[in-house]
Amino acid sequence: MSNEINSFDCDAAVTALAFTLEELALRQQRDADYEREVDSLERKKFRLESRLRAVNLKVEQLKRDAARQESAILRDLERETNSLMQEMSKSKEEARELEQQFAQVDAKCEALEKQNADLRSAAAELERAVEQLKSQDSNGVAGGFNIRKLLQELRFEVAQLEQEQRELCEAERQSMIRVEALLAEKRQHAELTRQLEADNDASVANDDSGATRDATVADSSCHAIDVDDDAQRELLEHQEQRRRQMWNEIVRMREEYAVLLKSVGYRETANASVQTDPEPTENHPEQLAP
Repeated sequence: MSNEINSFDCDAAVTALAFTLEELALRQQRDADYEREVDSLERKKFRLESRLRAVNLKVEQLKRDAARQESAILRDLERETNSLMQEMSKSKEEARELEQQFAQVDAKCEALEKQNADLRSAAAELERAVEQLKSQDSNGVAGGFNIRKLLQELRFEVAQLEQEQRELCEAERQSMIRVEALLAEKRQHAELTRQLEADNDASVANDDSGATRDATVADSSCHAIDVDDDAQRELLEHQEQRRRQMWNEIVRMREEYAVLLKSVGYRETANASVQTDPEPTENHPEQLAP
């Protein structure tokens, strides 16, 4: 039993010795680290001391230079002081000007605030008007479809009337061309009649029967020309009457179209207007609206 106790004590002593050796090794390692850190700090201290000596030398040199340049530095400082005083006086003047400008700006700001108040009140009135328009829009939605349908029908009818008017203008232009051709032919007949009368006057002593026959031919030609002129005048009067009827119909349709546009309560058509073309003159039918 005593042997077992001794062996147990030996094992404990060995374990304690091992721990002690490990702790000793760790202490030696820490000591080595401390020595290295001390060496590093000493080297750093040496470098800092050498740098400090260099800085001290430089400071001494600067002091000597400053002592030599003191008068020049004082003169520079005096000049800088004078310039700073001048700048200060200018700054004071600028400050007074800025104060005046600030006073003007304050007055303008007050005026703008009043305008903003007026604008806000106007905006409130506009909002109320918009709300009223929205209520009118909601009330007029039911009739909007029918009004748009009527507007489309009126546009179609106006387009048809304008097409008929263009066709009528083209026919009138062709008629005027024919009238001009007939007038040219009439002038030719009149010239021929004058020539025949001159020939009749020259040969009245020689051949009375021939002169009578030529005069009869000239009278018949003039009568035929007068008949053609009457027919052309009637045709022109009929075309002019038809053109005016078409124009009055177009103007009436456009007026109805404008009334319908104004009666619509929607914002996109509230300010809509229909431009009515001027009535074409009798001599210029090409001025009709396309």
